[in-house]
Amino acid sequence: MRRNLFFLTCIFRFIAKKTEDADLQLVPFGVVMFINFFLYYIIWLKFNQQTYENLFLRATASTLCLILSLKNYWPKSFTKFLPVYWYFTAGFCLPFFFVLMTIKNHGSTIWLMNCVSALFFLMLLFDLLSALFLILLGGFVAYLSFISTTQEAFYFNPGDVNALGIIATMGAAFIIGGIFTHNKQLIQNAKLNGMMAAGANIAHELRTPLGSITNGIKGIKRYFPAFLDSYRIAKEHHLDIPEIRPDHFETLATLLDDVESETEYSNTVINMLLVKVKHSDMNFSATEECTISQCVQKALERYPFASDKQNQLIHWDDSNDFTFKGNQMLMTHVLFNLIKNSLYFIDEARKGEIHIWAKTGKKYNHLHFKDTGKGIPKNILPKLFTRFFSTSANGTGLGLTFCKMVMEGFGGSILCHSIENEYTEFTLRFPKI
Repeated sequence: MRRNLFFLTCIFRFIAKKTEDADLQLVPFGVVMFINFFLYYIIWLKFNQQTYENLFLRATASTLCLILSLKNYWPKSFTKFLPVYWYFTAGFCLPFFFVLMTIKNHGSTIWLMNCVSALFFLMLLFDLLSALFLILLGGFVAYLSFISTTQEAFYFNPGDVNALGIIATMGAAFIIGGIFTHNKQLIQNAKLNGMMAAGANIAHELRTPLGSITNGIKGIKRYFPAFLDSYRIAKEHHLDIPEIRPDHFETLATLLDDVESETEYSNTVINMLLVKVKHSDMNFSATEECTISQCVQKALERYPFASDKQNQLIHWDDSNDFTFKGNQMLMTHVLFNLIKNSLYFIDEARKGEIHIWAKTGKKYNHLHFKDTGKGIPKNILPKLFTRFFSTSANGTGLGLTFCKMVMEGFGGSILCHSIENEYTEFTLRFPKI
């Protein structure tokens, strides 16, 4: 019983997340499909006589869509059922309705075209897993409805189709497809705007204390050397003062510089996180001469490894070096992204190491970044640098997009080659100076 309850809870969380992602699609779907069902009832009745038509089914579908289009006005107690209602409405109005009508009309050409269009719309609205589930379930229920309400067996009769029928079907496909494709872009923009707003708020909240720490350190640094000298003098004269271990005393001499450096680095990280969300505010062009060994070394020194064990997984071969036109801060952040991703998937695979090496060439120099962890499936590779695409649990899908934009800004490129369960290798190509 508990296992079944856990399984149902997981399903509900999954569809709730997908419904949240598609939130901007729900009202347009409700409005467009509410109009569509009644409008095409009139069109088919007047201009293209069908073997079978059902006003009750259309009225039911239209009512479901009308209620969905008014979701923003639902009582709060009803909104928790929105994910289930959305999946049920989409399943009824697209696969169930159109598969049933296609079978009832014995596979007529018009209804075959309508059915394909409906399944295409479903793929636009849902992720692949949800779409396949709704298609299989809706089609199966449609078939059961057909055999339980129809005495004669199905026979394939595509029949004749007139020009008006084709125009009406294609018109609906273009209009509805265009609306949903546009809404997908709106969803991406809304997601981006949300990230930008959250990023700006976080940056503001973090920069204020970091600024106070920086100012405080500058003030302390002005007088701290005198305190250190006083301690040395007191020790030389054997005064009764608290003992500071020699190694700790040596650390104190550089501690403030280290803290100041880290606050400066933290501000840089904040800037880079904002850059990943809104690229347009950063100049990605190559503005300075950098050496690849300095960039890699800087990244390895600065990266916040969770433990020394993580640090030991990285093997940097610095026997080759080259100079490139770019920006050290941007390049360091590109390496941060690659390190972070590799460590994440090595941890998931519970195996692997990271190897970094440079190669020089006639026209281009290359930096190779290879991990022997989880690897990437073939079907994922083409989407790897797509904005908002991520395979990690808490990923934003912006890191590798950022890396690509930086490398292209330097006049180079970034490529990935991988074999699942064996390795993933990124090759960063830089124009030779």
